Amino acid sequence: MSLIDLGDAGAWSPPDEPVRRGRGRLAAAVVAVLAAALLVADGPRDGRPLFTLEDRVLDAQLAGGLLFVSRFEDGGPGRFEARTVGGRMLWSRPRSGENEGLAFAAGEELMLTSAYGRQSAQEATATALDRRTGAQLWHRSASVVIGSAGPVVVLEDVDGVTQPYTRVGTDTPTRVLGVDPRTGATAWEQTLPAGSLVSYDGSDTRPDTIGSIDELTAGGTLQRRDPVSGAVTTRTPLAGLGGNASDFTVSGDRVVVGRIGLRGADVYDLASGRLLWRLDQPDGGPFPCGPERWCAVGGDGIHGLDAASGRRVWDVGQYNDIFNLSGDLIVAGGLGNSTSLTHEPVVLAIDARTGVVTHRLTGWVATYIPAGPLSVVTHTDAGQWQGLVGLYDPRTGHVRVIGRGRLGPVPRCRTGEGVVVCLSSGLSVWRLP
Repeated sequence: MSLIDLGDAGAWSPPDEPVRRGRGRLAAAVVAVLAAALLVADGPRDGRPLFTLEDRVLDAQLAGGLLFVSRFEDGGPGRFEARTVGGRMLWSRPRSGENEGLAFAAGEELMLTSAYGRQSAQEATATALDRRTGAQLWHRSASVVIGSAGPVVVLEDVDGVTQPYTRVGTDTPTRVLGVDPRTGATAWEQTLPAGSLVSYDGSDTRPDTIGSIDELTAGGTLQRRDPVSGAVTTRTPLAGLGGNASDFTVSGDRVVVGRIGLRGADVYDLASGRLLWRLDQPDGGPFPCGPERWCAVGGDGIHGLDAASGRRVWDVGQYNDIFNLSGDLIVAGGLGNSTSLTHEPVVLAIDARTGVVTHRLTGWVATYIPAGPLSVVTHTDAGQWQGLVGLYDPRTGHVRVIGRGRLGPVPRCRTGEGVVVCLSSGLSVWRLP
C-alpha cells in the first residue's frame, strides 16, 4: 500500500489495485484539497511554488545556485534567462536561432549548443557565456558541445559534415577536442578515423560529465581515452566482433555492442574483451539495473536478466518505462502511453533480484531525474494543468508532497540547488524539504 504525506493535513492511501476511472478522479480531488494544508520548509507555507513562469519555456538547467532558462517568443527565436531559484532575474540575452539551446553549466561558464533539428551538422555552434553576467566568452562555428571533464569542455568539430548531427556511426573522421571553458583555447585534439564509433561515458545523474571518451575501431578494438588529456588509457580487442558494429556503450565493467543487421546486443567483458552473452532483444537495453541484474525493455514489458549469463530470470508485463534505480529497487511504470492495458499512469517499485512489484502507486507519473534514493513524481488534476509534485521513496511506497501548482500531464523535472523544477509549457520551482 502507498502513502501520500500531506504534512499536518493527514494522509490518503490508495488501494493496491488500480481504481476505476470515476474513483480515480475522486481520489485526485481529495489529494488536491488536502494538499492545500501542506507546509514546505523554507518555501511558501501553502505549498505554492517559489515562482512560476506561465508559458514559453523550452528548457531549464540548475547550477551554482542559479536557474538558467531557455524561452521562445512570437516572431523570434527567443531568449536565455538567468534567475535565482527564487525567481529574481539576473540577466537575459537573445538566442541566436531556434536551434540554439542550453547544454550545461561548467564551473563559472554556461555552455550553449545548436546541434538540434534537421540542419546539417556543420551549421552547429558552441558558445560559452559567463554564468553570472551572461557575457559571451567565446564562440566556435561547426562545433557540437559534448560535455565537461574537469578543466576542459569536450567538443566535436563537425566542419564539412552535411548530414544532421548524430553520435551513432560515422562515414567521415571524427575530430574531438578538449578546450578551456573560459577562453575556448584548445587543450588537446584527436582525430578518430572514419568507421570508428564514438561513445561518451557519463554518469547516470550527470550525463554531461564525461568520465571517458570511448572509441570502437572498425576492426573491433575498444580504445578508452582520458577526456582531460585525450590520451588513450586502454586498448581491448573485442573477441570475434570484426567490423559490423552499429553502436556501443560502456556500462561499468561491460561493453554492450549492437550489430549491423542483427537484433539485440552482444555483452563483452571490458577487461578481457571476452564475449559473455548475447541478448536477442530488439528494443531498449540491456543495461545494469541492480546487484547482479541487468534489464531490457520491450513492447511486452521489462525483463530482468542474470548479469553473469544474460539468462532471463523475471518479467514485469504491461509497463516499459524505467525512471530510476535505487540500490536493489527499480522505479518503473507507465507515462499513460506505454504498453499498459489501461493506459493510466502508474509508478511501480520492483525488486531487481526477483521482479516482485513491492509497491504500486496509481495515478502518478515519475520523472527520469532522481533525487538521490528518491524519485520526483507528479499527480495532475483530471483535465487540468494543475497538480501535485512530491518525492517518492520506493522502499516504503511513501510520497512526500512538496508542492502544488502548474503541471502538465507528463512534466519534465530537474532537481538541484535545493529545489525541484518542473517544466510543461511553463515552469514552476519548489523548495526541497
